Amino acid sequence: RSTAAAISTFAFNQPMPILDGNVKRVFARYFLIEGWPSLPSVEKKLWQIAVRENPCKHAIAYTQGLMDLGATVCTRSRPKCNVCPINNDCQAYLKGLTHLVPTPKPRKVLPERNTTMLIYMNANEIMLEKRASKGIWGGLWSFPEVAVVPNDGQLLPTFTHTFTHFKLHIAPILIKTNKQMSTPNTLWMRIDEAIESAIPTPVRKILQSLILKS
Repeated sequence: RSTAAAISTFAFNQPMPILDGNVKRVFARYFLIEGWPSLPSVEKKLWQIAVRENPCKHAIAYTQGLMDLGATVCTRSRPKCNVCPINNDCQAYLKGLTHLVPTPKPRKVLPERNTTMLIYMNANEIMLEKRASKGIWGGLWSFPEVAVVPNDGQLLPTFTHTFTHFKLHIAPILIKTNKQMSTPNTLWMRIDEAIESAIPTPVRKILQSLILKS
C-alpha cells in the first residue's frame, strides 16, 4: 500500500498517504503512539494519522520531506532532535521518551524443553547411541536420553542449548560402569575419538568437560 501510494504521489502528483518504516517512526514519536509499529492495531492508528495529515496540495514536497525527516533526522538511534524542524510539537521529544518510541519489536519467546542425557563411562570410553534419522540431530551419535532422572549416577552441570525454534535444558548424568553393555544402535568409543565423530554440539561440550575433569 505504501509503495503504491509513493508511486502515485511522485509519478502522478496524486496526494496519497505513505507509511514506510521511516514515516512510521516519525508519526510514532510526533504523536506518541506506543506499541510496535508493525502490530496490526498500532499500524492501523498510524495509517489513520497518515491519511489525516496527508495534504491535498504540495503532495510531492510533503511526502519527500517526511521520508527524508525519518531517514536523516528522526533516526532509529541517536535522533537529531535538536535540529528537527518539528521538535516544538513532538510529544516524544517534549516528554523525554524519544529513546523509547517506537516500541521495539517484541522478542519471540521460545518454547522450553528438558532432557536428561545418560553418559555411561567405562575407563576412558563412553557409550553413544545413534539417533533416528528424523528429528533433531537426525542420524548423529548422541547419549541416551530419558525423561526421568535416575537415582544412580553423578549429575554434571546442567546447561541450555538454544535452537532456532526452542530451548533445550540438558541435565547430564555420569554413570560409571565396570562393563560395557551393548544394546542396538550403540557403540563404545574413547572420549577423544568421540569428540571428533559426528555428534551434536551439546554432546561435544559434555565430552570436552569430561576431558578437563580427567
